Amino acid sequence: MDKILKLSQYLVKNEISQKDLSAILKVSQPTIHKWLYGKSLPSAKKMLAIHTYTKGKVNLQGSTTGSLRHIGAIKRGYKNKTKLQSSWNSHIEGACGEIAVSKAMGAYWGGSVNTFKSGGDIDGTGWEVRTRSKQGYDLILRDDDPKDRIYFLVVGVCPTYEIKGWIMGGEGMLDTFVNDYGEFGKAYFVPASFLKNIEQLGV
Repeated sequence: MDKILKLSQYLVKNEISQKDLSAILKVSQPTIHKWLYGKSLPSAKKMLAIHTYTKGKVNLQGSTTGSLRHIGAIKRGYKNKTKLQSSWNSHIEGACGEIAVSKAMGAYWGGSVNTFKSGGDIDGTGWEVRTRSKQGYDLILRDDDPKDRIYFLVVGVCPTYEIKGWIMGGEGMLDTFVNDYGEFGKAYFVPASFLKNIEQLGV
């Protein structure tokens, strides 16, 4: 399990008020309020200050990257491959799932935005991360996913994620896994029991 706390969760857990945090970070209290409610994003300098102050327990990069991806998708007119409406939350959870994998595997995560399938979700690896919200959910692959890449299944919601395992794309694209669950459309639904343990990756 890997925990990535939201800033609001950290403040409640540690009984820190918005006023206290504003004094610590040297910004106005209304600015803190806007960050907490998603009305604005901290600068890179303030993100680093928050990360340092919370000793790495809060990572705003996931929520920031997810938000920017959602905005980019809207601007590009990107259509979701499922029949579900893409949301801010789905993009943010996806980014946080990527962070969980990068931390577990000791890999660098740069938080790329709107690169889609150009280089994978984890920089320099070509790894793809699929984040699902509940235990028992499968890893979803589609016909246009590169078969020569590694796909991780991460299950959970912020702040707790579990990496269920990984598989090569081509190994998961089997007829036996093809299903059409309505809102998700036709795809390969690979069960967690079929995935390899991350220790088997050998990195």
